[in-house]
Amino acid sequence: MIDGQVLTFTLVAAALTLSPGADTMLVVRNVLRGGRHDGVVTAFGICSGLFLHAIFLQASTTQKRSGPLLDNAPCSGLSSGQHVTGSSVILERRSTAE
Repeated sequence: MIDGQVLTFTLVAAALTLSPGADTMLVVRNVLRGGRHDGVVTAFGICSGLFLHAIFLQASTTQKRSGPLLDNAPCSGLSSGQHVTGSSVILERRSTAE
């Protein structure tokens, strides 16, 4: 027999995997508001952000293993993610103000 906790975990994990997240809702909102082009641009932006996040994560783990690799970089580690996020918020506010 399957343990009850394993079955519960499997069902919850499946539900969380199938449920749409915030990025999916953002793409749907932009498609409904601005059309297919806006949805594609939003999806590309989300994928680019995930890619950059993975690069910065890899760079930070490499830096921990091999010394000060990115000490002089203007955007390294968590601060770069905050910089990118802050820039997008500023751009969004500018576009809605115009």
